[in-house]
Amino acid sequence: MSAPKLVKLAIVVLCAGLGVGGLYRLLAPAAARHSAAGERRPVGHAAQSKLDKAVRLAGSDASTDEAILAYRDWAGDPDSLGARKLLLATLLKEPNLPLKLSRVLTAIEGDPTPPEHDPLWTFVAESLSNLWTSTTAPNGMDLMFAESRPRARRALISSFAVLTSSERWADLPGEQHQKLTNYFIDMYDGVAGPQKPELERSLRHIAGNDVADILLRKGLGPNDQQLESERDYERSLAAVAAPAAH
Repeated sequence: MSAPKLVKLAIVVLCAGLGVGGLYRLLAPAAARHSAAGERRPVGHAAQSKLDKAVRLAGSDASTDEAILAYRDWAGDPDSLGARKLLLATLLKEPNLPLKLSRVLTAIEGDPTPPEHDPLWTFVAESLSNLWTSTTAPNGMDLMFAESRPRARRALISSFAVLTSSERWADLPGEQHQKLTNYFIDMYDGVAGPQKPELERSLRHIAGNDVADILLRKGLGPNDQQLESERDYERSLAAVAAPAAH
């Protein structure tokens, strides 16, 4: 089985709830047979070696620290992309949410790759976003606001940005919408420059264009472009005045 197919199957198995033990039993024997037979693989030996190690780590209950270190140490290596994705999926299978977040965020923080150049960043943001429900989101928002590690904080922000653009956003009550809006406003000036557009898009969606424009310092000076609410107000006045003119 090729490496990409092996990774895809592994993540499907994890998501299906068979657990890392089931994953190991399913994949490790196949990997061993390929190795013993000396078959030619469509990927390099280094990539396959790392993938084999990731499969072994996925099947070991006592290998969490090693998985986190491997995720960090293999960062920037294109041959390890599939293995690193499998390691992250393994960490995400931890049933205890605080422990899961601690491990995943530690692994993410250890990767020095700028998020905008990280081929796994979308997977990271979407995977974290899937953790947020009306029950878990409030504590997740508090964690996002309190997190001081730059990359971990950015991942949490991205995860909530993903949530605001998903259908699941409607499942959260209004007070949680307002809480995230307040946090995003408070955090905007302090986020890394490359992430500001992401935050701006989310705020336009959940709070309206005026909030985002004010954060961008628009509409505050006498010669600035008007805010959307001001334009709407002037159009309303013009519509009322039009019949009177006749």
